[in-house]
Amino acid sequence: MIPLPSLNWYLDISTRQQLSPRCPYASVYRCPRFYQSLSLLGEAGSTKIDPQEDDKLKQAWEKTDVWPVTREQATSISGPGDETKHYSQFCPEVSFDRFGLFATELHKYADEIDIGIAHKELSKEEVAPDDWRWSWSHVEPMHYTECPLYSLLRGGKGRNGPKPTFPDIGLPDSITTHQISVTEGDHLTSEDVEDLILYMYGHPEIKSFEVYYRAENPHLKKAMDDFRISGNTVRMHYYKHPDHDLSFVKAHKNTAKSDWEKHLIATSPMYFKRVIALTDRERARIDREKGQTISDKILRHPVFVILAILGSIASIIGLWSLFRQ
Repeated sequence: MIPLPSLNWYLDISTRQQLSPRCPYASVYRCPRFYQSLSLLGEAGSTKIDPQEDDKLKQAWEKTDVWPVTREQATSISGPGDETKHYSQFCPEVSFDRFGLFATELHKYADEIDIGIAHKELSKEEVAPDDWRWSWSHVEPMHYTECPLYSLLRGGKGRNGPKPTFPDIGLPDSITTHQISVTEGDHLTSEDVEDLILYMYGHPEIKSFEVYYRAENPHLKKAMDDFRISGNTVRMHYYKHPDHDLSFVKAHKNTAKSDWEKHLIATSPMYFKRVIALTDRERARIDREKGQTISDKILRHPVFVILAILGSIASIIGLWSLFRQ
């Protein structure tokens, strides 16, 4: 069953991969497929790009190595007469803005007879009214990371020909990701919690530490009661992804739209989510402990011991010389 490529579906994938929620190249000045898709929609009833701007963009993109060289690679629309029924090789960002679906292929039913047959079957199955099958005979969902142009644009390399850029903004050299640490908390031991605390201390670059559990872990709760860890907000309705370790999906039986979500809710236990952080007091305690450890190591170092002995001998000799006078 093809999932409903909704905004939640799209953002869940971005979150799991720790990427930007929406495509960072979703602009006619940054991506040729975005440009082609938006330009073609102007021929299918949507607002057209200004003809002069459209021509400039087309000429500029044609000089780059990311412009399609065959018809199979190119974005296209087609249909009988003036009616558009097929949208192929589309940018999912553009298709969502126009049709509400993140998809690269969208194909309408051939005629009213096909629509009638499909609607009859969907009514029998009591399919949700927002299911794409009410309007489309076939849809191919796509997240922007699956787009063949994403890696090329991210690399930022091409022929010597000039690349069009957004006014005063060039193609980005890098993408900043939001690092997340995910822990399943049901079976954490006291030693695991101590290791987690040290891990949080040693990785300040990680911005969010998430713990998922079905029942409150007593060792984690004790660390919170002792003000070593903070994290008072608990969220519900998370389910473990069946195909990915340490990946959880937020879903609710009253708002689930796809069959995949409904099946997950019906067959899997619900998890709670708690975002935790190291308290300032615990961080200061570890700082003191590590500082003391360093001092102890220095004091126990052979060189320091030898210097201390030599210093003591020098002091004794000095006192002996003083008494002899």
